Formats: sequence, structure tokens, C-alpha cells
Amino acid sequence: MKIKVTCAAAAVLTSLVLANVNLNNEVKADTKPVNTVTKANISNAKTAAGFFKRLSLDQSLTKKQREDAKNAYSIVMNEGKFKGFYNQDVKLTWYHPEKQLGREGDATSLANMQKALLDLDDLVKIRKQYGLNLPKVSLTATAIAMMSSNYLLNHNFDHPINHPADGPFWKDEENIATGSRQVSLYMSEKEYIDKAITNNPELKKYDLTSGTLTQAKWNRASKYWENSAIKDKIRHYLSMTNPAQNSIGAARAGNNSSIDMLQQLYNGKYRHMYPSFTIAQYKQSVNSYIANPEETNFIQAAKNSKNDSAAYKKIRLTRKAFVYNKHGKLVKKGLHIKTLKRGSLVKALKNGKIVKIKGKRYYQIGKNEFIKVATY
Repeated sequence: MKIKVTCAAAAVLTSLVLANVNLNNEVKADTKPVNTVTKANISNAKTAAGFFKRLSLDQSLTKKQREDAKNAYSIVMNEGKFKGFYNQDVKLTWYHPEKQLGREGDATSLANMQKALLDLDDLVKIRKQYGLNLPKVSLTATAIAMMSSNYLLNHNFDHPINHPADGPFWKDEENIATGSRQVSLYMSEKEYIDKAITNNPELKKYDLTSGTLTQAKWNRASKYWENSAIKDKIRHYLSMTNPAQNSIGAARAGNNSSIDMLQQLYNGKYRHMYPSFTIAQYKQSVNSYIANPEETNFIQAAKNSKNDSAAYKKIRLTRKAFVYNKHGKLVKKGLHIKTLKRGSLVKALKNGKIVKIKGKRYYQIGKNEFIKVATY
């Protein structure tokens, strides 16, 4: 695995790069023909642009969430309107939405939007492992991450902001990777810190896994490691474990991926732009849109579906009931078959909706637990 680190966000932000392939190899973009996408039909297009556009018009969301979605839409449509922390004019010279939006392999495709959710799942696991708060998703940062990943499809592996000849790009905290699940690659850099501590046990005080990880502790450790011999090898790891991490966006394009953060260190404090959705809310929104891309208000549809699933109907058993799994097999509790006593009051999920298993009718009463309707 080869690693290269560069600075892409001025002195106050660390820009990060990770690769496990030869950095001099150029990754070629998929050249399959696609239909042209125009602004006239974008609201119905099954792409990230359609997703962001629908959210920007959804009155069930807050004004800030709609503004975040509007920024994201503008970015993937390459309108050059979002200026970021540094009031930049960014009009990408290499991205043409009318030709590339939603194409196979492009970060704006529904398939890659869904794949990027796996990176958020990985990040959640790490944040919980380190006892840290979960960051919120910024749609704006997500759109920038999509463009970061797309840049790698037909350019040498590096941050687009490092190549002014290719045009301008936004300054943010950016991690890019290729070849595997990106979060695990970033976290693998911890081995350099572990090795340094093994060689010098006095450095244990800079171990982020020792005791509670507070912002002050992270700041002290980060300051030390950033001035050490391994500084260029551990910056992704520090980025993933920063307690202040927020306003994130994850994306994938082909074999490339990116996690961008719209955060800025200013006078010793972090500022964030558009931390609009919890990770769970964003995942639900993406999955709902993919399942119902024609649904005008897919957010509300997802909420209704969730409410229906959570609702239940109380049923009193008129006889002893055996409990079955989703395959119609009896459930055992230890060595004994699981049963419910006559007269028991049970909650039939999904408002008491009857489901059929191998032609027989059941109520669902729990996760992978069902009773026959005849016992009611």
C-alpha cells in the first residue's frame, strides 16, 4: 500500500490522500454511452441530482436542510454557485453533467450512492468504538465528495485542488482512497502510531485509544504526531477520530472513494457548514429515493412506511400458540419449543397485517417470530 499526503485546504485544514495502487497509474473512466440529462427533466432523473432536487423542494424539511440540498444540486449540476468557506468561484472544467450525470461508475449514480452508505456504516462503527459523537451528513459535502471521487476516474490519483491546471476546486478537509472500503484503509494507519509507542513507551500518552478521547486529548496527540516523523502516514487516522468531525459527505466512483468534511478550524474552534441530517436520516432518505424514485415526496413516504412498520395491534390468544420463524419452522428456546399461553396478550406487528408463509396465515409478533392466525 502506498500513501501520499498533500495539503488541499490552506494552512488551517489538513487534506488527506490514501492509495493502495501505484499513484502514477491513471484510472480510466467508463465510456459507456448514456442518455443526455437536461435541467428540464432533472427532477425526474434517477440520479443524485434528482435526489437533491426533490429534497430542496420538500416542505417537510427545515429551511436549512432544503438550502443544503439546493447547494448539493447546484454542485452536481456544475452551476458554479456554491462558494464554501473561502468564497471561491468553482466551475469544474472536467465535469459535464449532461454527459456524465448518473452514468455507470459515476458517483452520482444511484448504485454508487447506495454503495457509499457502507462507508458511513464503517464510520459509525469507528466513532462508537472510540466513544465519539456521530457526525451529521452535509448534502453539500456529499456532492463535493462525489466530484472528488469523479475526478479520479480520468485523472492521476490526487486531490483536484492540487492541480489548478484542471480548474478550481473547493477547499475542505478531504480524504480520498482507491481499492477498498475507505474507512478501514484510513484506520489502518494506526499501526504507525502503535509501532512508535512500542519503540518508545513514553508516547503512550498520545495513544487515542487510551482512556476517554476528548477534544483536548485529540488536540494534544494530533499536535505531537503532526510534528513527528510519521506525520505523513497518519493524517487519515487523525481525521477519522477527531471528536469535532461534522458536516461530512461520503461518495464512491468506480474503484475510488472520498469522505469530505465542510469544517474549518478558526481561532482554535471548528466551524461547520450544513450539518443537516443524521447519518440514519440520510441513509433512510437515499434508500427511500432509490426504492421510490418517482415518488414526489419520498421522504414522507419513507416516514409513513416506517410508522406503519412500527404500529401494532393487540391480540388476545384463545388457545396456546406455537412460535414459528420466517420459514415456518418452530422456534426453540433452549431444548424446548417456544410457546405462548392461552389468554396472553400479544402485539401483532404492522398493524396486525397477516403474512403468508408456505400458504399458511401468520401474525408477526417479533423479529423472525410468528404465530398462526388460528390461535387468535
